[in-house]
Amino acid sequence: MRKASHRTVRQLRIPITKGLLDQFSKEMHFSLMKANLGYFSTKEFDSIGRCLNVIYGALDLKPPKDKTMLAVIEGAMRAMNECAKRGDQHGVWTLNLYERAAVSAGAIKAEEALALLDVTTVYQSMKLLENERAVETERKIA
Repeated sequence: MRKASHRTVRQLRIPITKGLLDQFSKEMHFSLMKANLGYFSTKEFDSIGRCLNVIYGALDLKPPKDKTMLAVIEGAMRAMNECAKRGDQHGVWTLNLYERAAVSAGAIKAEEALALLDVTTVYQSMKLLENERAVETERKIA
């Protein structure tokens, strides 16, 4: 009589398609182009922030071999936080020269990192961010 084999169930690894990579890239780079032209608002801020947060979260779930990816994306997120502080205080949503450079570098690294990730990890990151946002919204209401 054979013993039952114990198989470990692995996470399904579906590579990022060119279409999904293009969608993230367009979202980030078009918003950055608007910032460079002086048409930066909370809509563009949210677009860039959402993309960077999802990719950074996915890299947190599955760390890359190249640790500079995390550092550059984190620098871009810090620059976005500085912009948010100014926007909340003064109502003016702009990225200064140094912040635009940091966010541009972060967008490029995020694009490189996204090509190395898989769809399942990116989806898990998106769901974690949605859960965090829901908890934060509940706290504000209560």
